[in-house]
Amino acid sequence: MEAEKSVSESNNDKVEVKRFLFLLWKNRWVFATCMGLGVVLAFVYAYMMIKPMYEGMGVIDTGYILNENGGKGRILNTVEVIKEIEEVFIESAKFLTPEEAKERKWAIKQVDVVDLKNPGLPFVKVTVRGETQDDVKAAMNAVLEYIQDKNKDRLEKHKINLDYLIERIEARIKNIQENTLPYIDTKISRSTADIEELKKELKKESLTPTQYQTLSNYLGQLQISIDGSESSKFSIQNQTLLELEQEIAKYNLMRGDDSIKNASFVTLNITPNPKLGVKRWIILVLGLFSGIVVSVLLISGRELYTEIRRNGLAGIE
Repeated sequence: MEAEKSVSESNNDKVEVKRFLFLLWKNRWVFATCMGLGVVLAFVYAYMMIKPMYEGMGVIDTGYILNENGGKGRILNTVEVIKEIEEVFIESAKFLTPEEAKERKWAIKQVDVVDLKNPGLPFVKVTVRGETQDDVKAAMNAVLEYIQDKNKDRLEKHKINLDYLIERIEARIKNIQENTLPYIDTKISRSTADIEELKKELKKESLTPTQYQTLSNYLGQLQISIDGSESSKFSIQNQTLLELEQEIAKYNLMRGDDSIKNASFVTLNITPNPKLGVKRWIILVLGLFSGIVVSVLLISGRELYTEIRRNGLAGIE
């Protein structure tokens, strides 16, 4: 008996499902209309409750300095800069009051490292949302100014260090030109004069062989001294001074505008049309679900009303 009852109930359920599907097909236009209206009303409600926002994506060159080998290096570690941006602009936003958040009118959504051409010079990619295009620009500029401010101290120290190195080299060149070279010239001049005097002494017939030999040895020593001084002067003028001048040129190049660059935008793109803060497919699903629920209620209510009019309340099981 129980098995027959179970089979009977299963058959009844199938009949009810078929009947329900038949009702939906019979009222398909009501079903379709409700789903269409549900989607439309869901989007209308979303646009009323969730204000559309503009999105922007900017790639920032965080700045570089030219090293002594002629290669470019980042002023600050890019990964550390990104962590600080996340703390300052993203994490701190969680603690804003509703009034402060509303006044800001923009939000930094994401900050990433991106390699464009040179893997050794990573860039920063920033994704921003704002109520207007100007709000997005303001957010991008806020991030750029933050990076520029972070670079300032390092850039100033770098320039001061280069100036110090240049001043030291210039002071050394000045000392060589004003002291070392004149001293060598004086030494050569004195030795030359001494050699001339010795040559005159060697011509005297009154000299003993011992005196002659002593003066000859001294003359040879003076000539060796002159040769050494002239060689030293040549080396200083054609090597030392040249190397020092090249160092100054190198440090001046490292200090030039093309060798020191603060942070700047590489690209800055802002969407011309605002977007909702939620995915469109979520709104679509919610609209379709709402339309299905309303259509089922309408069709069921209409069928119930027809049944009551036909058989009265007693006809409702």
